[in-house]
Amino acid sequence: MTKQELAKQLREKSISTGLVNKSDTDVLSDDQMIDCYNTCSCCGEKFLNSLDLELAIKESNNADEFFEISKSLEYKNKDVTKN
Repeated sequence: MTKQELAKQLREKSISTGLVNKSDTDVLSDDQMIDCYNTCSCCGEKFLNSLDLELAIKESNNADEFFEISKSLEYKNKDVTKN
């Protein structure tokens, strides 16, 4: 999938939760929208580096797959840094 497709799906998902207004998501660029889902809201740490983020976007067919792939890449990276 493309960044634009993913950002569109993430906007729709954010709005459907009822926690975010459409006007709030409309002001964000595609990169900013994706970054909202790739950044810890507590500490600001990125879950994926730029290469893994690009891979997760490219390999996914929809937002839910993006979440699954991102999670597996994040855990893989944490396992590698522990060893």
